[in-house]
Amino acid sequence: MALWLDSMPTELYQVLDAERRVQQVRAECESRGAFHVMRIDIDRFDSEIAHQEKLRAERFGSSATRWLWWLPLLIYSGRIFCGQAVSLSGIPLFAVSLLVAVLFLGIGLILGIGLGLSQQITILTGAVLSATSGIGFAVSLVAINEENAKQSCLEIIRWKEDLARENSKIQQLRRERNSVDELLRIRTSLEALVLHAETLRQEFESIPNKLAIENWRAMRSIEFEDFLATVLRHHGFDVSTTRRTGDQGIDLIAVSQTMRLGIQVKGYENSVGNDAVQQAHAGKAHYKCTHSVVITNSVFTRSAKELAKSVECLLIDESQMLDLIAGRVLSAHRPVERTGCIHETS
Repeated sequence: MALWLDSMPTELYQVLDAERRVQQVRAECESRGAFHVMRIDIDRFDSEIAHQEKLRAERFGSSATRWLWWLPLLIYSGRIFCGQAVSLSGIPLFAVSLLVAVLFLGIGLILGIGLGLSQQITILTGAVLSATSGIGFAVSLVAINEENAKQSCLEIIRWKEDLARENSKIQQLRRERNSVDELLRIRTSLEALVLHAETLRQEFESIPNKLAIENWRAMRSIEFEDFLATVLRHHGFDVSTTRRTGDQGIDLIAVSQTMRLGIQVKGYENSVGNDAVQQAHAGKAHYKCTHSVVITNSVFTRSAKELAKSVECLLIDESQMLDLIAGRVLSAHRPVERTGCIHETS
């Protein structure tokens, strides 16, 4: 199998690779249900997400103000905690307020020093925090009923849980929307791959047509050798050239999984005689080939045909050239019958 892949023409390999990729992506589309989704599904998800976001904004406010939920929760929680502390300890209200003021004074001084503020600004910052916290604490204890604070805390927690559920619902819709979008992208890539594979296949299948309209009858020597090498590579052979001089009767060696052809190339205007058959037959042994072949864009003499039959040398002349280009004479995937001059001309 590896030898067959090595001898495969580049164009055919590209075609098969593209078609293999198409099969892989098509199987993925079938397994994931990509053929059952449409663009309208994306539009439906977008509409539902927009609707849910609108409901969330109406109920919970905008994302810019939603984060402020912690502020009233902190106030009410502090009121409950301090109220419990005051009632259990018996400490007077003004004493607790004073302690809170001193605490925030210390926080203000630490912040001022940490930020590198001047001494006056640091003291001022601490004093402002101390006064506002102490007074605010005292006012909250007096103005806010403890039971109301507890109820408010519970409402805020429930509000937070409801918001989390709404966010989870919207995130789930987004995940489903992204999943459908991914399936659509896979299906779109499949369509592009199919088009690419079809284009490569058409280009590959058109190669014989392009070669057939070449002016191969007028080709001589190296030009004809290169032309035949292109033809044989297209049909699956790994083709190499021998030395231009002292080639021992073989110009091209074409290798497939099962064959090794030693080819004598004759780009002639006149008839090709016995010498070409003798050289190809001798070169076959020298290069350890399984078959000897002589190809010409002219014709063979009767003597050359008779010798080819006796030494089992395959002759291909101008009358078979179009069949050779089309792959009906030599193919890496079909054995050559060893019957001498198979394609004998009249």
